[in-house]
Amino acid sequence: MISNEKSKSLHERAQLVLVGGVNSPVRSFKRIGGSPILATHGDGAFIYDVDQNKYTDLVMSYGPHLFGHAHPVIVEAITKAAKKSTSYGMTSEGEIRWAELLLARLPGAEKVRAMSTGTEACATAIRLARGVTGRDLVVKFSGHYHGHVDSLMVDAGSGVATLSEKAVADSKGIPDCLSQLARVVEFNNSEQLEKLFTQEGKKIAAVI
Repeated sequence: MISNEKSKSLHERAQLVLVGGVNSPVRSFKRIGGSPILATHGDGAFIYDVDQNKYTDLVMSYGPHLFGHAHPVIVEAITKAAKKSTSYGMTSEGEIRWAELLLARLPGAEKVRAMSTGTEACATAIRLARGVTGRDLVVKFSGHYHGHVDSLMVDAGSGVATLSEKAVADSKGIPDCLSQLARVVEFNNSEQLEKLFTQEGKKIAAVI
């Protein structure tokens, strides 16, 4: 039996000072259910919580840890960089080298832009798609999260009939005019996606 008493206690404390006890709605236990797990450290493919439980980490911080937690070469590089400063607020040679290495591995890309969060990345990609196409609508899939982008904080359901219905915002504070820029279809439902493109394809800037 896994103990999580300390995690529960810290989660209660977190809810007094953090919105929902977390710093990202995708981690909100009120929304997903279950008992919270509060991490202490990670090592390779594993992560450990405050109750001294060990887990195989299949999330890896939602993607960034391609080489696992605390890889010694990466830790050494971060430590070396942090001794100079954690942030400059201006361009450095390291950024240029990073971009050159990335573009060398992505021959189809011409330039790159670094982002701090997934929300920024999605918002920028959508703005780019709208700018290139001159269209406004973005298609997302039911239940999928793309950060705090207002027009994507909607989930209209998974039935074909919902395609023509009003998209419903998942949060207060999102004007109808923004939520109406999204169309929601069921994941892996190609027929529903094809029907949507038949109806509104000329208005769609991107599928995310």
